[in-house]
Amino acid sequence: MIAITGLYIYPVKSLKGIDLQASPLTIRGLKYDRNWMITDSEWQQVTQREIPEMATISTIIDGDFLTLRHEENGDLKVNLDQPAGSIIETKIWRDDCEVVDEGDVASQWLMEVLGELNGKSLRLVRMSNQYR
Repeated sequence: MIAITGLYIYPVKSLKGIDLQASPLTIRGLKYDRNWMITDSEWQQVTQREIPEMATISTIIDGDFLTLRHEENGDLKVNLDQPAGSIIETKIWRDDCEVVDEGDVASQWLMEVLGELNGKSLRLVRMSNQYR
């Protein structure tokens, strides 16, 4: 028998998670779990291994928005609807993935909070709806 003692989702890989009482399941698993990630400007995945300060950013799903919250830099609101844009090919560890960039406002907010990584800007991307 399996006992579930805690249920969490991590909408953005390597940022703080959200404690849930229940979650709908989708074809990809728990709804909104790991739908987004931070990359550098060359679309390479960035984690807390490279930028430990990522652990200081909270995530909230409320209404129509994913909110990224940082104590010193305020909030970034990202619409839950898929943005229009080109599909970008990247990797998560060894898996090829298709993502869509969340735009320059999100990138600027991340840069204010986390800075650059090895001279490269940071981007917030989400899994493309077409990716399986």
